[in-house]
Amino acid sequence: MVDDQAFKERVLEQGWGPGALIPWRGDLAHQIATAGLRSCDLRADAGGPVQDETPPDGQFLLVSQLCDLTAPAASEPFAVALPAGAWDPEPDRPLPRRNSARWLVLDADARLVASQARMITFDKQRLPDLEPLHVPLNPQLISTWCARRWRRTPLPDAFTRTIQPALEDALERVDHATALSATICWRTQFLLPGADGVRGVSLIAVFDPDLIESVEFSGYVAAVTEQVDRLRARYEQRFAKQVTGFQPYQLMPSQPASTTQFSLQMALDTEMISFDHLSPDLGGEAADGPERPELREEDVV
Repeated sequence: MVDDQAFKERVLEQGWGPGALIPWRGDLAHQIATAGLRSCDLRADAGGPVQDETPPDGQFLLVSQLCDLTAPAASEPFAVALPAGAWDPEPDRPLPRRNSARWLVLDADARLVASQARMITFDKQRLPDLEPLHVPLNPQLISTWCARRWRRTPLPDAFTRTIQPALEDALERVDHATALSATICWRTQFLLPGADGVRGVSLIAVFDPDLIESVEFSGYVAAVTEQVDRLRARYEQRFAKQVTGFQPYQLMPSQPASTTQFSLQMALDTEMISFDHLSPDLGGEAADGPERPELREEDVV
């Protein structure tokens, strides 16, 4: 067992912390290096950090906070790493979208992606005795991304089976690369039923005003909303066959909101749409219905 103070000094001197890449060896790292993170079986044997001079099978992402790494081993004995690697051997495969709670693009140029579908805990004193490479991301972004997976709110099945897949379709069909890259996230607000009992729902697109003008982004949101309203019918018909008494939502005008306008109150009043999450109540992704081959689950998050 390494002395706590000596290990703390090594961690600080070498620069370990969130965003550091750990040289990793094992079946899981080998699968990722061979088939790509997109296609590998995340249930494979995890392996662990490299402890000698032999080449690693890959690099996994350290997500433990620095304060946990430097705390006494008796109170914080473990570190947490995530599988990471090239997304796919095929360079034309689209990378995950930036709002995914499952995947995080660590380096778009290198096509390096991390996955929260599996978290690996190991004795933190097994961190290799070297200065690690770091991904080109702010550690705060990595911490925020990790937290998002556990704080997201499950949305009603009536929404995730109708409006949400229609929104996924619309985002694929409205071709506007600048607006897509400027989109921080999509959120939704559920409105109280009216006198007729119809429930309203509004879509809110949060965007970075440094990347696109507000007027241009508003036009993009309007085009996406028009597509959602047109495409949702087939999903509503399918859902109505599975659920007795289903009543479609009334889709209200969508709202763009820049990061300078988005307030705490808006955050409290709306819910994040996480495209890679569906409630299991109706059988999850295996529910019967028309295929959408251009929107494979592993490509759309």
